Amino acid sequence: MNPGETFAGNFKRFFVRGLAALLPTLLTIAILIWAYNVINHYIGRYITKGSIGVLAVTAGAPSRQFVHPERDALAYGTRIQ
Repeated sequence: MNPGETFAGNFKRFFVRGLAALLPTLLTIAILIWAYNVINHYIGRYITKGSIGVLAVTAGAPSRQFVHPERDALAYGTRIQ
């Protein structure tokens, strides 16, 4: 240990280095979570509804004139049993 170094000085220096190493990783994770939530909220529900519609048409579901939209159609977020 150099004569001018103190415990407080070493602690501060290592703490700042640790933050500098962790901060980019934590910031990247936070940005990815935020982006996923934004995309899921604004786009994901329409992709889900569209894919359910495509699957219903390809599976031979009745046409729209025979389906009551509030009673028969799957709503976003409902569980399929």
